[in-house]
Amino acid sequence: MKLYIDASRANKPERTGVEWYAFKMIQALKKVIPQETGVLLLTKENLMDDFGEFPKNWKHKKLHWPFPRFWTQLRLSWEMRKHKDAILFIPASAPPLIHPKLVVTIHDVGFAAMPKVYSWFDRKFQDWTTRRAVNHADLICTPSQFSKNEIKKYYDAKDAHIAIVPNALVVDEMSTPRKPSQALLYIGRIEHKKNITTLIEAFEILKRSGNNVELQLVGKPGFGYEEIAQRIEQSIYKKDIHLLGYISQQKKSELLSQAGILLFPSWYEGFGIPILEAAAYGVPVIASNIPVHKEIAADTITYAQVDNPRDWVKKVEEMFESYPPSQDMIDEKKQILNQYSWGKSAQIFWENVQKLQTVD
Repeated sequence: MKLYIDASRANKPERTGVEWYAFKMIQALKKVIPQETGVLLLTKENLMDDFGEFPKNWKHKKLHWPFPRFWTQLRLSWEMRKHKDAILFIPASAPPLIHPKLVVTIHDVGFAAMPKVYSWFDRKFQDWTTRRAVNHADLICTPSQFSKNEIKKYYDAKDAHIAIVPNALVVDEMSTPRKPSQALLYIGRIEHKKNITTLIEAFEILKRSGNNVELQLVGKPGFGYEEIAQRIEQSIYKKDIHLLGYISQQKKSELLSQAGILLFPSWYEGFGIPILEAAAYGVPVIASNIPVHKEIAADTITYAQVDNPRDWVKKVEEMFESYPPSQDMIDEKKQILNQYSWGKSAQIFWENVQKLQTVD
């Protein structure tokens, strides 16, 4: 068998959700794929140093493309004309126009479920790429049962063609003692989909009630960022709201080790990696009461009504009343990490890919 992997998303200096998924999955697959299987990583740029060493059966090829967009749809398509006997893995949902047997990951379909929190272009483009993925892929990977159900609901995908391949930790587990503060931490894109405005409203209520807290917002700008930034600028508590942008993994580890509570108020998710990251650092979590969070975290975290700032305030104040959590409670919450690892997910992925060899 020959497995070709679109590593263009993993090969980014500033990785976020999809990029980290692609990178971590590639690293885990090094330990899972047997030597008799040839693996070829395909990228637009030279491979970054942090990919490390590869097994002897792994190769890399740079596909030159002078234009800023459509490398996957056009340049990768041209390359695939020569490799019709291979299996191609696309870690995002945008498959090339020409391809052999195809494996894609659809992370979520929030653009179909909640179109108002996406730009017009993003809605149209993601709908087009997802529809093509569903219609052309031999195997669809997705990180949760919730996401699988949503793909079936909005795109009439066949159950047998979808495999649940969970996400796992991106940051390394904490190696130094925690020094918790009164900081309320959020990790994710700064966009409407993540419900940042509700978080700001809740924070202002907390401050008016005399709570000595600060709000740290970590992540790249997304759709609606300008409105969110303006909302922060208009707040009388703006000096206590910190827009930190994209940060390194080391800086993220530092913030997690010092955070009082992680707040994760998203309207919609396909999984929720920051919840696992908080668990690894012993940080209590309050997340929106949406189905996927309850699937992933069950009773290991606290839930607040997604659209009710006062409920977020209530949950934060209740959590601080019994703060800090005991070590027994932290250890109990960390049990969630036993369910999710890139090694386990790579094994699930590979078992499903192997089945494609027997399918015409």
